[in-house]
Amino acid sequence: MNLLSPDDPRATGPYRLLGVLGEAGPAAVGVPKGFLGAWEGVPLSDTRVRVEFKKDEQQRTVARSFFLTGTSLCVVNKEPEKASGESVSLGKARNENAFGGGKCAFLPSYTLRTRKDGNLDFATDNGRYKAVLFEAGAGKAPVPGKYLGQWVPRGERGKPTAQVTIEQARTGDFFVRGRDDSPGRRCAWKEVLVFVNDTGLVSRPVYRRGSASPCGIAPTGARGYSLSGSGVLAMGHAARKLEFVRKSGT
Repeated sequence: MNLLSPDDPRATGPYRLLGVLGEAGPAAVGVPKGFLGAWEGVPLSDTRVRVEFKKDEQQRTVARSFFLTGTSLCVVNKEPEKASGESVSLGKARNENAFGGGKCAFLPSYTLRTRKDGNLDFATDNGRYKAVLFEAGAGKAPVPGKYLGQWVPRGERGKPTAQVTIEQARTGDFFVRGRDDSPGRRCAWKEVLVFVNDTGLVSRPVYRRGSASPCGIAPTGARGYSLSGSGVLAMGHAARKLEFVRKSGT
């Protein structure tokens, strides 16, 4: 992976890792209004994709693409190669940020096409990934307010052994700070916001420190967050769910 040094002044993001995209290309391609915003889907059971169309510093429309697998999170900004009223094609590019142990030096080129139901068909040109993308939250404050605040393990409101704090953040930035003070598991970690949809949030851990490996309840891979009508925050995935409640006084 040909990445800039974290100390390079051009580097940005939580880890300040920026892919080398090369020299400026041809004139910017206009993106139809119907594609603007954020879109999410699941091309494979262990893979998620999110595409956000936004304006860059030169007011060109670019697509920020998130690819989350079981081993890595890859993020890249791509400029459209061609567009029509029904489709937008984006070319291959190096990743902007890479987290986890997987490899994603190059992300595949892909095409988005409009559907009659208002969603988008997503397909990579190599034929490996296909999915229906649904409109999702974007902007400066995509995390629903009901998730914000401090959370502790269910049944431990009096003297909790762990705490998770959820804060507002843009997609791709830190939004969770966690700590586990259980005996022999004292540790802390952070998580990056990857997906936001009607069913909850999905994160990826990118920072961890502590005395145990694995680090207590710190996630080792992607983790989902969902909130029940009774106010119980479920954290984890199908194989392992943790239940948290809002910390007293918050």
